Amino acid sequence: MSRFTWLAVVALVFSVCGCDLDKPLSDPATSKVDERLLGRWEGVSTPLNPDAEGSLLFIGRHSTEGNPQGLLEALSVGYDPESQKVVGLDSNRLSYFSTTKIGQVAMLNLYYQRLPVGSGNPVGTEPADFSRKGSYEKWSKGSKRYVCLFRYVLEGELLKFYMADPTKLDDLADAGELTKSGDLITAESLAAYIEKKGADRLFLGEGDELTFRKAK
Repeated sequence: MSRFTWLAVVALVFSVCGCDLDKPLSDPATSKVDERLLGRWEGVSTPLNPDAEGSLLFIGRHSTEGNPQGLLEALSVGYDPESQKVVGLDSNRLSYFSTTKIGQVAMLNLYYQRLPVGSGNPVGTEPADFSRKGSYEKWSKGSKRYVCLFRYVLEGELLKFYMADPTKLDDLADAGELTKSGDLITAESLAAYIEKKGADRLFLGEGDELTFRKAK
């Protein structure tokens, strides 16, 4: 049984690795929603997430006025039969993301923001909040914004997510194949790299994926 909210916690782990983008790979104002993602998904146990069975992931369209229609919303929750409690409610805020496809590589951009020093948050980061009118534009112009990147693959009724490999991306940045703006990798340089060389080695592989099955 999943004991965490998938999108929120995995993104926090990812952000701690220092492998973040300065903005999404494509503008959510013009990018199309991948309608295959919409609906309810059930967690599937994997080596990375052995307690996922029984968790639910909901993905829906974004409807906040004044924000890009290419945005999507996600929420995950689970049930622990041992304690007989619903879990994941300590981080039940919606996560916002959009999709990008370069060649045959489908990816999602997960929106985050850094918190000021002294905020009391031990990680110093939290999901962006796009629940208010025009909140995306405010986020996009802020200095604390960043984007976490995942690859996703649909195989029949299975939906698999792969985290970007922070070591690989940092190595490419050190070699001059990717560009950084401060401590963030620029979306333009990464998009250009994927278009030219693909993304086979940029993401963690089988065994490290998060897997969901389409709910009936």
